[in-house]
Amino acid sequence: MTQDKLRRMVTALTVAGTLLIVTLLGVLIFQWVKIGVQEHRKAELQAKYQAQQEINRELGEEFEFVTDDIGKMNEAMLQGWVKP
Repeated sequence: MTQDKLRRMVTALTVAGTLLIVTLLGVLIFQWVKIGVQEHRKAELQAKYQAQQEINRELGEEFEFVTDDIGKMNEAMLQGWVKP
């Protein structure tokens, strides 16, 4: 092998190695960004879920009162019903 061929081979291997490293770093950065976006979405959905749970808790107590016999009578009286 001549000196020129050896120099070309070393240059080609260096370029190939550099391209491989750059490509792998690009994929790694892309994955980090994707993970960050997913974590942000997860946090938003968790906050929405907690808000809905609070609303359900509040409305659940009201629903139990309205479906109870005393609650039904109270609601009827508020609507103008008079006890016979």
